[in-house]
Amino acid sequence: MTAIVLYEVLHCLVAVCAAVWLFFRAVHGAERSALYVLAGAAACLFLGDVYWLAHLIIRGEPPTIFSACDVAYIGFLLMFNAALPRVEPRHSLRRPFTLCMAAFALFNAAAWMVWTGVWFNNLLWGIPMLVLALHSAMLADQRLSSARCGVFFASLVLLVICEASVLAGGVRSVAGPLCTVLWVLALGQLAFLLKGTGSLKRLPVPAWALLMFFCECASFLAQGAVYYGFQVVTMTCFVCAAMSAVREGEARHAV
Repeated sequence: MTAIVLYEVLHCLVAVCAAVWLFFRAVHGAERSALYVLAGAAACLFLGDVYWLAHLIIRGEPPTIFSACDVAYIGFLLMFNAALPRVEPRHSLRRPFTLCMAAFALFNAAAWMVWTGVWFNNLLWGIPMLVLALHSAMLADQRLSSARCGVFFASLVLLVICEASVLAGGVRSVAGPLCTVLWVLALGQLAFLLKGTGSLKRLPVPAWALLMFFCECASFLAQGAVYYGFQVVTMTCFVCAAMSAVREGEARHAV
């Protein structure tokens, strides 16, 4: 329990530092509206973490779903989505990559319902996750390599089959670690696909949002150290998205 509390304290510190930094850059920098919204998203994340941490310390266990921290975390997803640039969905929704990510988001929502046996609360989580996945996929789905898309789609199919076997009552001692490996491989394939010929450090905000969504889905279907590992990567993706938002705003302001 001590290690979990320490992790939550660090998570709170990262969230509040991100909120303060984004707010400061919004006040003194360019592209203020997007940075203000991202600062609000980080503040929601911090409030959810504080409630979670307080519950751990006082009661010795995480809060039950649905609680105040879930409201804050859903607010974080919605505000992060609002910070992304607008996109015309008419043509983007017909692209294979966007359709694939939408189907994957729906699969995860259904998997959460089957795993926990709770449909309403997971539906409340699934809707903002689907919206964020669709929006970021439509923005990221530009000049993606067809070959890399094919490899990524194949890894997703294997991942879905493995997770479905676990949910259907398969041998978790075997399928569980295999699912973890497939999640990591699929995450690597997604990052490789989104970066194209450029550098991973130069990924735009929508790409980081999509990677964050993917890691969040991975953590929701995991337990123990694997859950916390994917949560660390999720937070890292958000911090990278914030840095990209600041960098992109400065670049547009300089032109």
